[in-house]
Amino acid sequence: MASGNRFLLELALDASQVSNFNAAYQVKVVAYPKQGEAYERIVNFSSAGRGSALFSFSEAPGALKLAVWPEAVSQSDQDNLRTISFDVPASSWQTSSEVKLPGIAISDYFWDWWLHLTRNFGVEREPVCASGCPALSSPITVYDVDTMWQ
Repeated sequence: MASGNRFLLELALDASQVSNFNAAYQVKVVAYPKQGEAYERIVNFSSAGRGSALFSFSEAPGALKLAVWPEAVSQSDQDNLRTISFDVPASSWQTSSEVKLPGIAISDYFWDWWLHLTRNFGVEREPVCASGCPALSSPITVYDVDTMWQ
């Protein structure tokens, strides 16, 4: 059934309608099987806003859940956030060893949210003691609070 004992899954992504699209921004597509470890692929977009993730399996993987994340989101964050996802039923592998899914359009909402999630901040402040002397090797903790205080 499988050509060369390989099962292939391709997911096309389309960010061409995103108003502030930047081809340098990468996303990660994660395939979660019902059992076993997740598979990750990094997607680079063309200047036209198109990209795809290709997964290769040695045997039919069964049902999968695919999720699209910003490239920098950690596994622990993935467990707590909502994103674009797509279910692949196990029956997809019964008739073919190659499954090509219809393209997923990425909206401005998700693109902007992902950019917000992956912001990097720099802290440029030298810690000092109450006396004004430099506090060498002092730990610095920074909190990002995105709520309105009442």
